[in-house]
Amino acid sequence: MARIALISAEPRNVMADEFLKQSVFFETKVLAHLDKGVPLERFKVLVMPADLPKLRSEEKGRLDTFTANAASS
Repeated sequence: MARIALISAEPRNVMADEFLKQSVFFETKVLAHLDKGVPLERFKVLVMPADLPKLRSEEKGRLDTFTANAASS
């Protein structure tokens, strides 16, 4: 399983294309679907591009939980 999650506003992402070119093993997590698929806690690293739109409170809460859990590990 990928230990890196690329957070993206849309399924397609320029950074994802670059990861693929460099053979980086990752999984894309779309902001609107953070609660679907593999849970964030399974990832070691979240990559968040600088051009992400403002996070909704639910999205921010999920990312805050990931950060808090990572800090306590």
